[in-house]
Formats: sequence, C-alpha cells, structure tokens
Amino acid sequence: MEAGKAAFVLVAGGLGERLGYSGIKLALPSESARGTCFLKLYAEHILALQARSGWVDVERGYATFVIMTSDDTHDKTRELLVENDYFGLQPTSIALLKQDKVPCLADNRASLALSSDDRYQVQTKPHGHGDVHALLHGSGLVKKWVVHGIKWVCFFQDTNALVFRAIPASLAISDRMGFKVNSLAVPRKAKEAIGAICKLKKGDETMTLNVEYNQLDPLLRSTVSPEGDVDDPQTGMSPYPGNINQLILSVGDYYEQLEATKGHVPEFVNPKYQDATKTSFKSPTRLECMMQDYPRTIPATHKVGFTLLEVWVAYSPVKNSPAEAMAKAAAGNPSHSATTGELDIYRANCNVLRHLGAKIEDPEEQTFNGIEVEVRTEPLNRNRFFPRVLTAGSHPILLPRCTHGSCGALPSRARSKRCRRRWTARTSGCPRGQPSSWRGRESRSAGSRCEVRW
Repeated sequence: MEAGKAAFVLVAGGLGERLGYSGIKLALPSESARGTCFLKLYAEHILALQARSGWVDVERGYATFVIMTSDDTHDKTRELLVENDYFGLQPTSIALLKQDKVPCLADNRASLALSSDDRYQVQTKPHGHGDVHALLHGSGLVKKWVVHGIKWVCFFQDTNALVFRAIPASLAISDRMGFKVNSLAVPRKAKEAIGAICKLKKGDETMTLNVEYNQLDPLLRSTVSPEGDVDDPQTGMSPYPGNINQLILSVGDYYEQLEATKGHVPEFVNPKYQDATKTSFKSPTRLECMMQDYPRTIPATHKVGFTLLEVWVAYSPVKNSPAEAMAKAAAGNPSHSATTGELDIYRANCNVLRHLGAKIEDPEEQTFNGIEVEVRTEPLNRNRFFPRVLTAGSHPILLPRCTHGSCGALPSRARSKRCRRRWTARTSGCPRGQPSSWRGRESRSAGSRCEVRW
C-alpha cells in the first residue's frame, strides 16, 4: 500500500556511448524477448504498483514520476515519451528536470579549462547526479507532494531493470522502521568496485551513509584494521554492504531539509592523473556531487538505515561495453553488461516462479561475448499481469488475459482507459477432468467441476 503514496525520481543524464550505443540509455532494450526499453519497463512497473495499491491514474495537476536529464538526453527523452504515448502514463504525471553543466578545471591550481577550438570558450561537464536535489527544490514538486499526501520518494538510476522488484519491500521496511532515509544495498565482495554502506563515528556523532569504494579501503586501514576491506571468513562477503544508489526518502522530512539547504549536497573533485606524480590531469575535471550524499546534510536525529537484498532481486545494471565486461568477468568481478542484464531478468522471474511452486528447468551454461553465463527459460513479467503460464502440479494454468490486447491489469484491478472489454481465462488439463472458463471479475472457476483458483 505504501507504493500508492510514493513518487519516483529517475536519474538519467547519460548517453549509451560506453555501451557502443549512440542514443540515450533509457531507449536501450532491457531484454530481447519483448524488446522492452528501460523507460517503458519503469513506466509499466509504476502503473502496476499504483494499480495494486488502489491508485487511479487520472489528471492530478502534478507529477509523481520525475526524470532528471541533461543537455545530451533531454530532447531525446521527451521524444521517446511522446512517440510512445508516455507508455500509458498521464502526460501531466511526468516531469523532466534538466541539469546544467559546470566549468572544467585544467590543473591542480583549478585553472579554467578552455576549449581547444575557441580560447574564449570554457569547457563544461555535468555536475553529477547530486543535482537532482536542487532541481527538485527549484521545481516546487516536493511541496506539492507534501500537500497531496505523498509520503515517500524513490530515487533510482537508468539501467537497472530489477530495481522495482526491490522497491515494494523496501518501502514497507521504511514505513515499519520509521526511516527518514533508506538506502537499498546488496552483499558485496571486498574491494568490489561498488560503494559501501558504513556507519561513521566521530566522538558522540554517528552517520550512516555510502563510502565510495576507492575511499573505503584506506579509511578502514586507518581506523578499523590494517588489513582494510577484507571478506568475513564466515560469510565470504565484506561486512560492508554494497550501495546500489537506489534511495527511499520520507517526503515530509525531505521537504524540510530542501527548504533549509536549497537542495545542495557536498561537492568534491576527482581528477584522473597521468602518472603517480599527480601533477597533470589526463583530461579536465570538475566539481561533482552525488545523489547518495544527501544523508550528509540531514540532522543527526533523523533515522537513517538500509535494506539489504539478494543481488538477484535488486541489482543488475547495464553499464559496461562487451570488452569491458569480458575483462571484469575474467578478473572474477560482475560484468554488468547488456548480456547479464537481460539474463538476470529471466533469472529473477524463474526464482520468483520457483518460490510460488512452479517447476522451472535448470539453466544451461553458455558463453556470450566471452562471458560465461547461465541461460534460462525466458518467462516475462508483464508487471500488471504476472507471467502467463504457471504450473499447478502437472497441469498448466493460463492466467487471466485481456482479450482486447495487453493493457495488463488483473481482472479485479482493471483500470486501463484503453480497455473496457470482457476478460477471459482458462485452464487446460483441468485436474477435475473438464476445462473451464471465467469471465468478468469473478475470483474462481464458474465451471461446476473445477475449483482451481487464479
């Protein structure tokens, strides 16, 4: 039910050039069975959560789905939405907020980096996804959320297809635990290139937040142990969970903090040097800020926590090219490629079906793009409509499906404006010896000999 009181913020300022794709990453297909792009997948999940919680998608006059864009992605994101009729969402429920760029620095003295084509033009780069907080404050949306009873705001990034599997449980935990900030996390191996959730302590003050992986090991060596970031021998994993940059914030407290800080979060400079002397940059750098540093700005009295989820449930980002992914896999690290991103969707669906008692074939090991992977059956979750085929004993059950198309809601939750026709469902191989059919909003078989429920 908490999902019906949530707004969603997608940080999507990047192109897919690193993946060998010239367009925006939101337009990339999340899988090849349906070809569903990431933005459509997220829209489907939002509609499904709203329908499940009793939300009616009508004109509200304020946005509950915000997308942060950049100069590189703003127009293309808008075009993708318009060309696809906003993927079933109300146009007024979506807001695009474009971040600005900041000047680049050429050296350790912070000299401005000038354009190679025009010595009177300063080079610029994006300021980082931490800008989302200032953009939300400037938009006035958070105040509207408070006025209209929105309780939570969920932040997520552009190419993690599994994130919405983790959000409902994490929302429930936020509500139960009274978290003002809840960071979603997964188990991590020591020295894995992913930030870690840590509890920092100075005197009587404590702070729970993300520590970047390149800062974690030296921090631990100087404070906790000279060994630094090492795996726990009992679990084989680091004691410090991996931060996946998905945040859930309490809207009321978030609004108060934005009013106090105007949405500004701490900035830093992270130059890439040419050599160990650290005197020359490989390329110009700039001031940056990170979305997950928001907890640094809040009062110590605010309750901050994290939700630890299994990797298969919550985290499989698509961020590396095939060559980069192959190198990471060879080093024993997660490859986080388009290949694994797609196969992890199927793995998650198969795992959910197994938990429900379905019989799923074991995966086969195959190699794609030099990466050894497990290939499974390809059950697809249509989000408002659970996978079409389940197994009850040895009898396949076909779940309800709209006879008009794929508007997706279960019969008892049908809210689509595009579909007003009747719904049908059927079983084949009925254990009572006779196929039966349902119509309308009934909750079980209308046949006299079959009591199988859907």
